[in-house]
Amino acid sequence: MIFEYKKKEQIRAYRYCAKCILDGFYQSKRFYVLPFLPKRFRDRIVYFPQVDDFNINFSKYAGIPIDKPLPQKIQESIQKSIDKTDTFDHINYLEKAKDFIEGKFGALEQLLAENSLEIDKLTIIVRPVVVSSIGSYYFEDNTIFLNPRFDRQPKDIAKLLLSAIVHRSMLPGYLKNSPDNKLVKENVWNLRQKVSTFLFSTKEFGKLFGSSKGVETILDSAYSGKLAIQSTEYLNILKNPVTASIDKIEDLSALSNKEKEIVGKLKTSKNKIVPFDKLAEIMWREDVDRNYSLYAITKAIERIRTKLTEMSIPNVIHTQRGAGYVLYD
Repeated sequence: MIFEYKKKEQIRAYRYCAKCILDGFYQSKRFYVLPFLPKRFRDRIVYFPQVDDFNINFSKYAGIPIDKPLPQKIQESIQKSIDKTDTFDHINYLEKAKDFIEGKFGALEQLLAENSLEIDKLTIIVRPVVVSSIGSYYFEDNTIFLNPRFDRQPKDIAKLLLSAIVHRSMLPGYLKNSPDNKLVKENVWNLRQKVSTFLFSTKEFGKLFGSSKGVETILDSAYSGKLAIQSTEYLNILKNPVTASIDKIEDLSALSNKEKEIVGKLKTSKNKIVPFDKLAEIMWREDVDRNYSLYAITKAIERIRTKLTEMSIPNVIHTQRGAGYVLYD
């Protein structure tokens, strides 16, 4: 494995993020797309700093293929924005990551081989980046380029490698990593996540790198209503908002009437936190003072989430701890 810092990779990572936003990919998975890195919920964050020159014509510049150059002025603006936030100690990060991964590489290679995933004929290059989700990768012939975000732990590089190997070995028809067909890309992502999550959960992986959650698990549990609202506002600035999964409340046939009313309240209060007491009023009406139970409200939301997920509408109700819920839809 080769560990290196490349400045040109930073602009490529920015453009890759922009393309994923333009395609609606991060929005469909309900990642939080933000121009800053909060202290918490970073596994769910896509860090995409604001570059005015780029964002004012976001669709135009994001739509230019990554292998085609951007106007020089735009590239310089992106680089300046990245430089402002690039406070990471590149050398120290790369040394720690290299020592950690190389110390376990033989065992990792064996784990992959036991699952019919070979890497002995591949070149693996790790190039950490500033702008990214938790990480991304791409392929060039027999080389895999891994782009972990600089705030990620070394074990996350192993997880990223595992995802890339699964993609390359099990989905050889999609090596370009960003097929134009959105449905194909969606199916590839879903299958890759399921296989990767299974491998992360094995005892062998746990012994090497400790307990790890797959992206699907993170998206199902790591909620911040405030960050969901801020992401919505930023995506609106980029003119690439989240596409609503819930259109008509009456179409949610699996929900009870009261559950529909709760979802309706969240929908009419879109992009705002709905306090617990407002949901309590729906649940208990005139008996709210006597029956109020935060636990019961929580369980009611959990049931609604489960039913929505079964209807292929996952991850739309987000919790704001101590405050209430917001519909990120």
